[in-house]
Amino acid sequence: MKGSDGVAIEILKKEEFQQFVDSQPRNCFIQTSYMYDSQVSRNQESWIVGIKDKDGIVCAGIVVLNSMKFGLKNASLVYGPVMDYNKTELLELFIKELEKYLKKKRVLSLLIAPNIEAASYDDDFNPTPLIDTKAVVGSFIACGYEYHGQKIAKMHNNWIMVKDLKQYESYEDLFESYSKKTKNRARKAIENDIVIEEIGYDELKRFYTIEEHTSETREFKARNLSYFQSVYRAFENVKGVRVVIAKVNLKKLFDQSKEKLDDAQKEVNTVSDLIAENDTPRNQKKLNAAMDVYNSAKKQYEQLRVLRDKYPQEWVDTATRFYCTYGNEVVCIAGGALMDFDFLQSTVAIYVDTLKWAYEQGYDRYNYFGIYTEDDKVGEVSPILHFKKGFGGEIINLIGTFEKTINPSLNKLYSTIKKVIR
Repeated sequence: MKGSDGVAIEILKKEEFQQFVDSQPRNCFIQTSYMYDSQVSRNQESWIVGIKDKDGIVCAGIVVLNSMKFGLKNASLVYGPVMDYNKTELLELFIKELEKYLKKKRVLSLLIAPNIEAASYDDDFNPTPLIDTKAVVGSFIACGYEYHGQKIAKMHNNWIMVKDLKQYESYEDLFESYSKKTKNRARKAIENDIVIEEIGYDELKRFYTIEEHTSETREFKARNLSYFQSVYRAFENVKGVRVVIAKVNLKKLFDQSKEKLDDAQKEVNTVSDLIAENDTPRNQKKLNAAMDVYNSAKKQYEQLRVLRDKYPQEWVDTATRFYCTYGNEVVCIAGGALMDFDFLQSTVAIYVDTLKWAYEQGYDRYNYFGIYTEDDKVGEVSPILHFKKGFGGEIINLIGTFEKTINPSLNKLYSTIKKVIR
């Protein structure tokens, strides 16, 4: 496979690919040999392709194949290729040579989603360009690609949120950067004795039980357990994976809530007796405060009483997150929570714990990853975004996706056959 100038695109060894990726300033866990190993272990057809010059690799990426009927395929290259995007001639060469190669493999279409952070957005969703993307977009359009721009991508996160951890001199400074509401929720989680546990490969079913439950209640399709198992195996040898569970001793918490309710009732009775003897505005104010505490304690007691009937076990896993670490950042790739336990602030506890862990481990950046679902609209404060904004960070829009039918004659034949079969 030779380009017009004699440059070859070739299948790369995963070791040389990883060495190249490690040397690049812009990298992502998705474009690593570890993710490639994960894909291969799941029988996901993937190729590591690249271009070399006399000094070595200059452009490379993992292309993933999705099978269709009649032995045909679609291809995608997400968060890649890994390269210097200032070299648009190299980009166009890579695109053209990759198309030639894929056409021979009966691939109908190619989707490319470069890992280029194009713009940053403030709290009012006013954009600030991070780079000039005209040249890159122009190169794809010149090669015949349709540009999807800022649309919410269905197959990957092109709207993300990140938090710069380098700016904080201490963990205390980091915690103080959270919103007042989030800090109060974090304190509530401590009051509720939420325990954060890091789990290993053999316990991933605990993670997946919550992930699957969340997908059913929020109506999205969860990846299967084997996906997460393969990612864990691929990244564990380089200490690139962290899975955490938030859990609560429901029996203990219920007993404590009963004690708090009894104490609150005693305080209401005491203040009521005081008012019977001396009804003053000051004592009325004390009674109002005591009633607020009592009503709050009663509400939580009733919530926990219902949960004790529904969950008979002593310990209950209430929330979870799956993280990958690579380069200078920690990325949250999946997670969920049992909605029954939202009032305990388990998810907040996980975020506080992992942000602290990331900071103390010396990572520069915490990547919350996606902030939108397919049902959301760009610019709106989705429930996911609203929650994550409480911890602070920067909204980033990646450059977007580029898509092209690279085998039009075969695609036309495929469309015709489909109509006949119907």
